[in-house]
Amino acid sequence: AYTAFRMEDRANKAAKRIGKADPGGKFLRAVKGLAGITEQNRKIIDQFISGRSKKLPHTIACVRHGFVHGELAATPAGVKPAAQKATVTAMTDFLFNIMDTELARRADAELDTLQRKGSRI
Repeated sequence: AYTAFRMEDRANKAAKRIGKADPGGKFLRAVKGLAGITEQNRKIIDQFISGRSKKLPHTIACVRHGFVHGELAATPAGVKPAAQKATVTAMTDFLFNIMDTELARRADAELDTLQRKGSRI
């Protein structure tokens, strides 16, 4: 079962990977500076960069917002492409692990339900 502890542990590991990939936080600071980023999103990014928050899903949502609604270029000025790639990879790995685990849990539950109903699946 996917527990809150496991998610927190994975979030902490991903946060460490992000910190190692982009120690100065240039990528997240570039996202924070985009015209379309709200003040609330800026606060979330600041808290993550400073280590006051490990709420990686919230930070990921801010980055997504920068790509979808903002002016985020392929590589923001002053950000090394490798740092951007490593940061985004850590974020997507974290999300994909959650999605994979949740899909498996739901598929197992559905299979159990079908088998209880007499299905030969």
